[in-house]
Amino acid sequence: MTKFKRIASLLLALMLIACVFCACGDAQGENEVTTPAPIEPKTADELWQLSMDKMNSLKNYTLTTSGKMEFDMEVPSQVPGFRPSKTSIVSTFVGTAAYSYYDGVLRHLGESSSTLTVNGKEEENSSEIEGYLDGKMFACYETNGIKNRFYSNISQADYEAFMSENEDEGIEDTMNPADFGEKSFSQNADKSWDITMSKPSGESLDFLKEMTAALSGLVSVSDATFAATIREDFTVSAIRVDFVLKNEQESATSSMVLEAKVENVGTTVVKTTDISRYTEVDDLRVLTWADDALKERLDADAGKFELTLSQNIRVGDDEYKSNESDSGIFSSEGGYNYKITSENDGGKFELSYKNGKQTVTDLDTKQSQTGEVDELSSRAFIKGLLDCGDFSKDNVTDIKTLSDGKYQLSTTRPDMSFAEQITQTVDAGSLMGSAKYTFTITDGKLTEYECELNATWRANGTACSVTIDGKCFYS
Repeated sequence: MTKFKRIASLLLALMLIACVFCACGDAQGENEVTTPAPIEPKTADELWQLSMDKMNSLKNYTLTTSGKMEFDMEVPSQVPGFRPSKTSIVSTFVGTAAYSYYDGVLRHLGESSSTLTVNGKEEENSSEIEGYLDGKMFACYETNGIKNRFYSNISQADYEAFMSENEDEGIEDTMNPADFGEKSFSQNADKSWDITMSKPSGESLDFLKEMTAALSGLVSVSDATFAATIREDFTVSAIRVDFVLKNEQESATSSMVLEAKVENVGTTVVKTTDISRYTEVDDLRVLTWADDALKERLDADAGKFELTLSQNIRVGDDEYKSNESDSGIFSSEGGYNYKITSENDGGKFELSYKNGKQTVTDLDTKQSQTGEVDELSSRAFIKGLLDCGDFSKDNVTDIKTLSDGKYQLSTTRPDMSFAEQITQTVDAGSLMGSAKYTFTITDGKLTEYECELNATWRANGTACSVTIDGKCFYS
C-alpha cells in the first residue's frame, strides 16, 4: 500500500501548490489601500486577467485549500504493495499558506494535513508545516504521530530565490479562458463576480492532467469545470475545480474536487510556529532539491540507467550474500517499452516489454518466456528499479551536504517490502528498519543515487538482519 500512499500524498500536495499565485507583490511595506477601479469587464477573458493582475500585486494574503479524491478500483495483481481485490480509497486534504511582507521583512507559513482511508479504514494521517521566520527556513513532517522537524539559517534573499526557483506554474499561467470551450460570467448584487469555465484544452487541460499524472494508467482527466468568485476589487474570493476523470478500468469509479479561498487580504500579521525544538541541519533546501530531482527521474517518459545491488542476510551465525547488476533503457515512443540486461549470481537475463507483453530471456540458454503485463505494472516495475530505496521525504531524520551537489539523507520507517519478501516464509517478529540515501545532482539533474537499507527482526528466537546496498547511475 506504500506506493499508493505516496501517490496520494504527492497528488494532494500538488493541489495546494497549484493554487498559489505566482507572486506576492513588491516586498516593501504594507498593501496600499486603493479604490476599486471603475472597470466593468466585457468578457470572461478580461475579467480573469483583471483578477490575476490584482492578485499578483498583493503583498499579504492567506490561501486556504481543500481537496477530496475518491477512488474505487479493481487492483491488478502486478501492482506492488497491493493484493488483487476491489479497493476503495478516499483521500482528503486541507492546507493554508500565509504570506506577509512588513517593512520589507518576509514571513511565510504553510500548513497542511491529509487523511488516507482504504476500504473504510484510516491508513495514514499526515501533516506538514513549512515556512520562513527571522532568518530561518523550517519544516515539520508528521505521519501517524511521528514527527521530523528541521530548520536551517538562510538569508531572506536566498529563501525568496529558492521559492521562486521551485515555484510551480500559478493559476494565472495555466487557467487561460481562451483554452476553454464553454465559459460564462455574471455580476452579483454585492458587486462580486462569478466566472465559470469548462471544456478545457491546450495548456489549461495539460495543467489539470498534471494533477492526476501520478495515477497514469488508472485515470485521466477528460473534462473539468473551473469556477471562481471574484470580489468587486478583483481579488479572488473562492475557486472550485470539479474534475471529470476517465477510468482506464471499466469497473473503476473516481472523482476529485479542489477548492480554495483567499482571505486576510492586506493583513500583515502572519501566524507563526515555535521552532525551538527543531533540529538544525546544513541546508533544508537540500530536501526539496533531492526529492524533486528523484521525482523528475521517476516521472520521465524516457531514460537510461545502470544499477548495482548487493544483499547480505544474516540469520544467527549464518550469512548469505548475493549481487546483481542491471543495465536498462525505457521509452514512451511508440507506446511504453523497456529493455533491461540483468546479471546476478544465477546467470544473465534480458527483460523486455512492448505492446502489453513482457519477455524474459535467459541469455545463457537462449530460452524465453512471454506473458501479458499491463502498462501500469510495467511503469511501476521501472520506478521500483530507479528508486531502489522507495525514498520518502516525510521519513527523513537527518540532512547533510557532503559536497557541492552531493547530499546524504537518513530516514526511519522505510518501505519494508524488501525485507518482508524474505521473512514472509518464517515465523518473524516485527521488523525494524532504517535507510540512508546519497543524492548526486549535476546541473539540476539526478545523476547518481545510492541507498543502504537495513532491517532487523527475530525469527524463532534467532536474531536476523538484511542489508541491501544499491547504486543507480542515470543518463
